Amino acid sequence: MNPLISIIVPVYNPGKYLRRCIESLINQTYSNIEVLLVDDGSSDGSDEICEEYKNSDSRISVIHQTNSGVSIARNRALDIAKGEYISFVDSDDYVTADFIESLYRAISENVVDLSICGLEKIGGINIKTGEYDDTYKSEKILLDYTGVIERDSLWFHSIDSNLIGGYLWNKLFKRCILDGSKLDSRLSIGEDMLFLVQYLLRIDKAYYIAKPMYKYQMNEQSALNNIDSTKKDVLVRKMESSMLATELIQKCTDNENGRIKNYVSYRRVRSSLWCMFRMINTNVYDKDLEREIKCTVKKNYNGYRSVGYGSKVQNIAVLIMRFSPSIMFVCGRIAMRLFPEKIYSYSRS
Repeated sequence: MNPLISIIVPVYNPGKYLRRCIESLINQTYSNIEVLLVDDGSSDGSDEICEEYKNSDSRISVIHQTNSGVSIARNRALDIAKGEYISFVDSDDYVTADFIESLYRAISENVVDLSICGLEKIGGINIKTGEYDDTYKSEKILLDYTGVIERDSLWFHSIDSNLIGGYLWNKLFKRCILDGSKLDSRLSIGEDMLFLVQYLLRIDKAYYIAKPMYKYQMNEQSALNNIDSTKKDVLVRKMESSMLATELIQKCTDNENGRIKNYVSYRRVRSSLWCMFRMINTNVYDKDLEREIKCTVKKNYNGYRSVGYGSKVQNIAVLIMRFSPSIMFVCGRIAMRLFPEKIYSYSRS
């Protein structure tokens, strides 16, 4: 008999996307699943939708909590999940009908400890109109290879190239290897990558499926955070969280080999660059972040350069930030006027 697979779905005001998400899960070709919906204090009626589906499908369980963040929501579900395998899906996203079955067959038939699939990003701000568009910039993110991925490539594509990504939701984990792992509730961004890195430290290889079976919706609120300067405190906290997450990743990989350490250094610089482009897009500049970005880039510059993956534009931007993030900010604001779609694409990735 096929083993039980737990699918964890944190739910916080996903609006019109929630039904699509749940429908994609209950109609999986792999039927031995439990769907754990964690309502994180939704105020848009999502709590009632969760209860509606719970009453119509015995495989669905619902947890209600006051708004505490995605990490605590996922952790509560991890505490009660009964499956031998764990998958994560966000409530505004959806998956193809063969998502769970394909990931399970990959992990069980190839003697690996993690299975991964490609993804498709959908939606974003249309820079030309300034408005959110559900279907704007559909973008498939995947390797051109299906098969076993050894440890070195697994690390590189998870934390540097982003072709696998430091996400939780395009993967299937073994519960026995998770071994009580929890997400760091201090983080609002980067908590998923830290959780994934802690898992990668325990395994040697994975299996990758080059099909975009996970559909990632760039919802209106997350997209607005890329360009809206009215929520400065929220934006700064998210950027600080991103920087802290990579710092924690660096600490937990202190004993790894030189290549993996260099991958982590590259990621720390990339996170600094991501923060910089967030500031450029929103025209929000924070002096404390400026100092942290400069220190981080200087400390990790050699490791970043040794990976040799950055584009010419990225390398020039990093070099400028190494000496003066403020100059990079000014240059970026000028470039934003000339090439808005290009600059936006950096903060979208």
